[in-house]
Parts: sequence; structure tokens; C-alpha cells
Amino acid sequence: MKNLLLGTALCALVVTGCSKQDEVEAVEPEQGEAVNVTINATRHETPSTRTEYEEGADKLIVKWNSDKTDKLGVFTDYDKTNAKFSVDGELLADGKAANFKGSLKVSYDGQETRIYGYYPYNSAAGNTPEAIPIDLSGQQQVGITDKESLAHLAAKDYMAATPVTKNLSSGDQNLSLKFNPLLTILSFEIKQAMNVNFIRLEAVGENNKTPFYTQRAVDITSTTPYFIPGGTPQSSVELNVTNGTITAGATGMFNMMIFPIAEYAMPAQFKVTVTTTDGTVYTQTKDVPKDYGFVRGKRSIMVLNDLTVETADIWDGSTPSANDAYTYSGGEGTPDKPYQIATAKDLAQLTQNVSGGYDTSDNFILTKNINLNGHEWTPIGKMGKVFQGTFDGGGKVITG
Repeated sequence: MKNLLLGTALCALVVTGCSKQDEVEAVEPEQGEAVNVTINATRHETPSTRTEYEEGADKLIVKWNSDKTDKLGVFTDYDKTNAKFSVDGELLADGKAANFKGSLKVSYDGQETRIYGYYPYNSAAGNTPEAIPIDLSGQQQVGITDKESLAHLAAKDYMAATPVTKNLSSGDQNLSLKFNPLLTILSFEIKQAMNVNFIRLEAVGENNKTPFYTQRAVDITSTTPYFIPGGTPQSSVELNVTNGTITAGATGMFNMMIFPIAEYAMPAQFKVTVTTTDGTVYTQTKDVPKDYGFVRGKRSIMVLNDLTVETADIWDGSTPSANDAYTYSGGEGTPDKPYQIATAKDLAQLTQNVSGGYDTSDNFILTKNINLNGHEWTPIGKMGKVFQGTFDGGGKVITG
């Protein structure tokens, strides 16, 4: 799956129908015999995210990948082996339609079975349509033109088909599956001159909401697929950027795929942290409108028109003694509630604690820029007292 084009409108993938298969003599299949099946892959929801960029268009142009590398995963109630279906023949209608071909097993001629499909095929999906894995980690945008800023999204797009019941007979079969998007696109619109290197979106405000995920599983057996409880909820998500230069008077659009957020999980505010290639950190906190939501298959745009430079806490060079009772600036040291490093004193205390054998396996997150101001710095950890926890930079920087 390759590129995406975002614009003022969205359109569905429309398949014009597959060519008629040659007539073949019916042969009674043996137990567990494979039956060849051609799937017409269509879209029946708009807007959608499964698209490929098309120069000059002002809307989403839905196209299957022109190099025909797209693969569907298919299951049946009778045989839940994860079958892989590949594009068969040439793309139809300028890439806006495709036939996928593979085989499904039946136990007798004309067997009625429920058929499920998802995109993209995942060899690690196991033998069950009740837990298809989705992984949104490591999103990386390269460039800020329409084509460049959207290309990376295609590799993180996921769809599920509305299940159908079919009588599978021997010989070549035709089958239509209608695919629906599972995720949403979040776009950050920035009109300030800067060279963006990293963007972090964080849920803030009351209730300490953790509405984001980078990995989840989806049950595709229902007419409306749903995400399975599980995965690690987190308060923030990140987008890494290469060549994200916004010139004066221009607009940079930065895009990422996210899991939809239910209304009950929506935070009161979002804080956006933008770190540039020279280490400057800009922030903006926005109230979340009551009707705001990240709905599957749709795009949400967050306009950042008031990004301001975030100041740094400056270290005075003082070195504290190791203190196991030190509480830092918040948190509990757990993966979902890491200790917060908000001051230079916090950071210096962490260094001394680890050297003293404390906090070596705890979790930390940097929540404010820190300037060490040229003072001599002792690294965190030493021979025999190494740091084995996690330290999340949180989109902040340590300078000096």
C-alpha cells in the first residue's frame, strides 16, 4: 500500500465487477479440499483512508497499490486458517478496483459458510478472525508536500470486510467483500516557519485520560468490527518527521494514523509539542470541543496557530545525595504512570539515585526542557549500577 491524498472530499472504492470465469465441470471436493475463489474487493463506506495519491485531484482518490503488492487475509467459519489472497491480473478502472485470488477449504460441495476478510494480510494473525493485530508504532513522515506527507500513512492503514455467508462449490468461485476502514487520520496544520523533527500529542487536563494506543487487536467477525479490550493505553502518541521544513508564509501538514477515541475517553485538552531540528520546543494546548471525536474512516484536522517556545529549567550545578524517598515531580514509576522529570533537580537526583542503587528499573518521562547550563554532568548509571528502566524523552530536549 503506497500513498494517500488528502483534500476537501473523499470517495469510495467502486469495483466494476470481475470478468466472468470460464465454465468448469463441477467436481465433488474431498474432505478439506481447497476451492479457488476470486474476491471483488470493494469499499462501501465514505469517507475512507485506503487511498493512493493522484496528482492534481482535490479529493481522496481510492486506488489499490499499482505494484499489486496488496494482500487480503481471509477466513471462514469452517476453516480459520489465515489464507492469503493476492491481486489477480491487472488493476481495474485505473487502479480503483482489483480482484484478489486465493483458495478456501470446504468439507462438501455447496457448503454454506461465513467468510471474513481483512486488510492487510498479516502472517502473524494466527488462526482466528477474532484477534487481528494492528500496529501503529513508529510512524515516520518524510517531507511536507501532499504526496510526501501522506505516503507513510498507507503502511499503517487497516480495513475489515463485512462478513458474508456463501455456498462454496467446487470450481472457480466469485465473491464480493465490502471493506470498511478501522482507523482515522489526524492532521496537524502548522503555518509557522520551522523545521519540524518531532510532534507529540498528549491528553491533558482533568481525569488523567489515557485514550491512545499504538497496538491493539480487532474482532472482524461482527458486522461492525470492534477493538478487543487489551493493549497498553497511553496518554500520548508521537510522529517522527524528516525534512519537515516549513518556509515563511507556507503551511506544513503533518499526518498520522490513530485508533478512534470513544466519547467517554476523550480528554478535556490536548497538548501538542513540536520539536525542531535545532532543539527548539514549541507547545500549544487546545481545549477539546464537546463534539470532537476521532471516528474511524474520517480525518480530523488540528490547527496549531499559537505555538509558543517552551522555556527550559536551568540547572545550578548542585549535586544532591542519593535519596530513595525522593518523589520527583509526579508519577509512580510504572509504565502507565512514569515518574515525571520536570526540573533539572529531578534529573540530577535520578543520576545520583541510580548510582546509589535506587530507581534502576523504574519508568521516567521528561515533561519539561532542561538546560544543564554548561556544568559538568555525571551520566545516569555506572559500572555495576546500570539503568535498566525506561526514559521517555516526551518530545522535550536536554541542552547545555
